[in-house]
Amino acid sequence: MPLLAGLSERLSLTFSCRCLEVDQQRTVLVQSPIFEKPNDAFKPRGETSPGVDSARLEEGELRGWPPSVAVEEILETPLQGTPQLVYTGRCEYAYTDNECNSTVSGKRENITRCEDEPIRMPGSIQSHGMLVGLEVIEGPSHARYECRVISENSHAICKYSPRFILQLDNFLRVFPAHQRGIFQSHARSVIALFKKTLESAEPKVFNISFMDPSGWIIPAWCAMHFLGGDHNLLICEFELEANMETSPDLGDDLVSTPFNSLASDPMDAAASFISMSEPLNIAEERINLFQGEGRTMEVVNIMSQIQQQLSGSTTIPELLDAIVGVVQELTDFHRCMIYQFDEEYNGEVVAELVDPKACTDVYRGLHFPASDIPKQARDLYKLNRVRVLFDREFEPSRLICRNVKDLDTPLDLTHSYLRAMSPVHLKYLGNMGVKSTMSISLNYKENLWGLICCHSYGPKGLRVPFPIRELCYWVGLCASNCLDKLLNADKLRARNSLISMQIDASPQICISASSDDLLRLFQADFGFLVVKGEARTIGQLSSYPEAVTLLRYVYFRNFSSSYATKSVSQDLTDLHYKPGFDHIAGLLVIPLSQDAGDFIVFFRKNQIVEVHWAGNPSMAKIGALEPRNSFKKWTETVKQSSKPWGDEQCTFDHYWKLSTRANMNI
Repeated sequence: MPLLAGLSERLSLTFSCRCLEVDQQRTVLVQSPIFEKPNDAFKPRGETSPGVDSARLEEGELRGWPPSVAVEEILETPLQGTPQLVYTGRCEYAYTDNECNSTVSGKRENITRCEDEPIRMPGSIQSHGMLVGLEVIEGPSHARYECRVISENSHAICKYSPRFILQLDNFLRVFPAHQRGIFQSHARSVIALFKKTLESAEPKVFNISFMDPSGWIIPAWCAMHFLGGDHNLLICEFELEANMETSPDLGDDLVSTPFNSLASDPMDAAASFISMSEPLNIAEERINLFQGEGRTMEVVNIMSQIQQQLSGSTTIPELLDAIVGVVQELTDFHRCMIYQFDEEYNGEVVAELVDPKACTDVYRGLHFPASDIPKQARDLYKLNRVRVLFDREFEPSRLICRNVKDLDTPLDLTHSYLRAMSPVHLKYLGNMGVKSTMSISLNYKENLWGLICCHSYGPKGLRVPFPIRELCYWVGLCASNCLDKLLNADKLRARNSLISMQIDASPQICISASSDDLLRLFQADFGFLVVKGEARTIGQLSSYPEAVTLLRYVYFRNFSSSYATKSVSQDLTDLHYKPGFDHIAGLLVIPLSQDAGDFIVFFRKNQIVEVHWAGNPSMAKIGALEPRNSFKKWTETVKQSSKPWGDEQCTFDHYWKLSTRANMNI
């Protein structure tokens, strides 16, 4: 086309997530999709249907679609004449050379690592729903909602094209008259909450109906939140009620041979195929729980059953097994598992429930490297607690902006349910044979403790409707609270034991008679108590030279706060001990008086353990943004390391100082 004359020899378009040898590129073409032309069905139908100027239709002003244009040229020199529809990027990458690549998301940025990928601003959404970004314009009598951003698939959801909606003076016109007040009421509530907190919140979900150009009612669900900052937009995500059933016959389309990539032996992990949770007493089909009379009481009844079952768990393994059973029953996913993070954000599958008809892979007990879930993704899970992918193979829908200036700041989809997923992650799921996914955050002390991960297999995607997602969101909150209770239980018991042990006891009696109790409380093998330059042993020392060397190191370091390490060989880089530490690996220091140099130090012996990984975590990748393609069990032998010190040991710093100083008159 003339716009690109003279550039064809130098420019080539490559949409790929694989580092290929391509010519250097300076621009990316974005094709405008072809939608149905406005027709007589779009003519005014009085109050029951949105209106449009029929004279403009006859003149053909709304019929023309813009040609394909170069994004960079649009940004630099917007075309004159007929207003252009400006499309965002589609989560695709255009490589500029053999070492780096670029993506179109408003303006291009270089991306060479998964950690740098702007996953909050993909420029597109999953195509089974529609996203609309509305600017709220206050008027003398009522607010007006002007569309600034809309997904390109709007016609498939509400039967109105993006161009038509962008030209409406008020988005309320797509609703029947009796529904407009409902939408406005929810909008006022969401905006009021934002003004109060100045933060975007979890979307508010409610029923709403469109009225198509022919006057037919289209029932839908809407998830609404307000996006502040550079946009100040009311973000509305719509999904049709008619297409939102979960798939009760999902197993009918499964292949005759279950998916198996790990060569797992089901007989070795029978627990992964048997639910440990109590069945929920649900009176009707799950999708019907949110329709008609009495739906509130039935939902409350189910929530009460879940709450009782989770809170009744007395151990963490029992709780985790109950969680995966409840979530699988609510959603019908083939696999539900709990993915727990360690202190380095590697993950371990600590609970699992699998339908053996769909997949015989067993992930329970396997570890995954931290790079599988990069930091920006973990941070996002803290804000967006439920994440769903309907179908890995569906093409995402780009976002269309009302004005070129709207591309200056890419739309932040942090709280969006429909946000498109990274193509790197999509390929990662493809390598695992996964079709649909859902993830629910598990938090502990406002940090990400783990994830409830759900997978489905086979040719059919599994769609989880908005109401079920809301119920899963609540399950995540309830599970996090129960997890917090159990994780704190041991700490509280140990703290109470420590306090009671020191009542009416002199320091000498406490140390000499209660060494076993101290070692049990701190889960240590032996240690030293240093008071006024005098060291007293706690327990029976192992490897005296190593213990004394570490004691001297701690004494001269004079720690001002508690310090813990599970590997003195790796973490104490300023300590040079030629023989090496073959017997002692873990160290915990609790200072009692910095001025006097009093402290207590505990040691843990070196333990040699085998860590089973889902694939070799250090294997070479094919390209800069290419995910791992093998998850077969790989065993690593870890030496010169001990069991990590838990919060229940490290947080004794304050209590130990107070009680010990009081008894010793330090």
